[in-house]
Amino acid sequence: TVNGDFSNGVNSLCFSGDKFYFLTYPGGGEAVYSNTSAESAAVATAAAVTGTDISGTAAAPTLYSLDLQGKTQKLADLSMSKLPQGKEGSVNIVDFDANDKGGFCTVEEMYTYHFEIPDGKTVTGDEKYNYQTMDGDTYTLNIIDDSGKTTASVDLSSIGGDNAYVSDIKYGSDGNIYLAMNQTAAVVDGTGKLLYKKDLQGYLSNIVKLADGRMAAAMYAGDAKSSNSLQVFDNAGKTLTQLCTLPTGSDSLFSGGGEYGACYTSGAYLYGVDTAAGTSAKILNWIS
Repeated sequence: TVNGDFSNGVNSLCFSGDKFYFLTYPGGGEAVYSNTSAESAAVATAAAVTGTDISGTAAAPTLYSLDLQGKTQKLADLSMSKLPQGKEGSVNIVDFDANDKGGFCTVEEMYTYHFEIPDGKTVTGDEKYNYQTMDGDTYTLNIIDDSGKTTASVDLSSIGGDNAYVSDIKYGSDGNIYLAMNQTAAVVDGTGKLLYKKDLQGYLSNIVKLADGRMAAAMYAGDAKSSNSLQVFDNAGKTLTQLCTLPTGSDSLFSGGGEYGACYTSGAYLYGVDTAAGTSAKILNWIS
C-alpha cells in the first residue's frame, strides 16, 4: 500500500538505491503549454473572470520518493523551460533518472510552432492554423540537485544533431549519465560535459546497468543483414562493443542479478544474459 493520493497519475518512474522515484502533475497533466495569440489571451482573460482555469499553463511536476515500505516523500517542485516569445507549443519531461550518489537528471522536450499571417490580414478562430509553421522539437538534458535546482543544462542537438530524440537515459555507478539517442550513444559527466559520443548503424532503445556495474544498451539492427544486439559502453575506448546478440522481437530489457547480468522478454519467454560468457538463455515461459 502506498500512502498519499496520486489519483492524478504517476509519470516517469525509476529506481535507485533502495527507493523508487517518480513525477506527478497537478490535474494529471504532463505538459506546460503557452498560448501567445491575442485570441488566446482574450479567452484566458475571460476565463479568469469566471474562475475557470484554461489559461494554457499547467503546473510543473513534483518529484517524490517511494521506499520499499510504501512511504512517499515529496522532494521538490521542478521547474520547466518557458517557450520563446511569439511561439506556441508544449514542454514535457519525457524521461528522468536518479543518481545513486544523489541528484537527478531529466530530458525535456520542447515542441514549438508559430503563425505566419500576412501583414494586414485578419483571421478569426481556427483560420490562423492555415498559416501555422512548425519549428520542430528540441531536447534538453537538465541535471538537478537534491533540492530540485537545475545545476546544468545541455542542448542535446549539440550531441545528437537532428537525431537528438532520447529513447533512454541512465545514471551509471560512476555518476556519469548514459544516453541513447536514435543512432547515437553518448556519455556526459555530472556537470553536463560530454565525455564521448558514438554514432552507430543500428537504433538504440533502453539502457541497463549490468550486474557487474557496466552500462549497456539494446541496439536494433538498421538493416536485414545485421542482428539485434546488446552493446556495452566502453568508456576507456570511448565506443560501444557487442556483448551478445538479441533475438528479433526482444524487448523489456532490464537489469539482472546473480548468474544473469541482464534479462529481457521475447515472445513467451524470459531470457537471462550471461555477461561473462556473452550468451543468453531461456529462464522461464510466462505461459506455462
